[in-house]
Amino acid sequence: MDKQRPRVVFFLSGYGVVNRGAERFVHELLTRLSSSFDMVVLSAASRSIPGVVRIRAVSRDNPLVRFLNRLPLVGHAMRAVGLSPLCIEWLTGSISSMKWLMMNEFDLFVPEAGVWGAKLGRYIRRKKKVPFVDVGHGAVGRWEIAAGRCMPDVYVAITRESHGKIVAAVPGIRASVIPMGVDTSVFSPAGEVYPLHVERPVFLCVSAVESMKRIHLAVKAVASLSKGSLVVAGDGPLTGMIDELGNSLLGGNRYCRLALPFTEMPPLYRASDVVTLPSSSEAFPLACLEAMACNKPVVVQDDGVRREVVGRGGVICDCVDTPTYARNLASAYETDWGESPRQQAARFDWEAVAGMYKALFSDLTAPGRG
Repeated sequence: MDKQRPRVVFFLSGYGVVNRGAERFVHELLTRLSSSFDMVVLSAASRSIPGVVRIRAVSRDNPLVRFLNRLPLVGHAMRAVGLSPLCIEWLTGSISSMKWLMMNEFDLFVPEAGVWGAKLGRYIRRKKKVPFVDVGHGAVGRWEIAAGRCMPDVYVAITRESHGKIVAAVPGIRASVIPMGVDTSVFSPAGEVYPLHVERPVFLCVSAVESMKRIHLAVKAVASLSKGSLVVAGDGPLTGMIDELGNSLLGGNRYCRLALPFTEMPPLYRASDVVTLPSSSEAFPLACLEAMACNKPVVVQDDGVRREVVGRGGVICDCVDTPTYARNLASAYETDWGESPRQQAARFDWEAVAGMYKALFSDLTAPGRG
């Protein structure tokens, strides 16, 4: 243990396994704060990674777990008690992590594992007097509220709206607002452009292909325009249905779907004209930030979170109403946005966000605290 720097331990079972929101979030913090803190990640990664302590967990992709979760009655019962495939990974990883956490010294614990991580944080605090931080990546519903009721030393809300909801739901909780960040040096207008062979303008939807993302609304809206194509970047359980709908309503020269690695996303954003996200809800629309950082306007469903994030970088509308949605897509393409999208994204630059976490971690690990 580095005596000169406070030790901060993260628990994130998927770190080094997948590259999604929470994993990218922790990677950014490790990259930007390692000079100020001795940072360790407890992960179920199968390969050796610097700064990572390997623990065991039942993978979210375990065939038996996924089979049981697909059974109508069994799956419903499992999810009702917090045992979805991902939650089983978090729970088993939490149990596996306990030995290392009890045997090693550290100054702050940041579990990234939903309610099971929050329960682990509460247990470690009780046993070792180590504070813990819970970052609320999800929408404030049943499970985020359950995590909040574990009373972390600080609950980090990623939007003002989620802050208001968690404070109302959990009286006495100490909560701060620190948004998600975007690396504006990586996501920028300058650089390589991904080759797209579809009719312009290009409307891009970066999203998992699942029911709550409502990609079918984007297909129908673009199909109602006299020109333009829809490019979907993502994968998921509804890919067959969305591909069939896209090819049926738009045809091969106006529709395509891609599944690209993270490194290819900035070039893809640059190749688009407008980025859209018609999902029913978003805890934090990171794709909007990435698009705006590339100076692309966004057209998104109207709700409090997206109003907060998008600001003057795009258009908020009712995506369920196809004529309204289509009209706003066309308007966003025809509008001269100047630098407004990128200026909006700059408010969420990772340098500023990392600075907020540095201040928070420094406060919680200050000598003599507590």
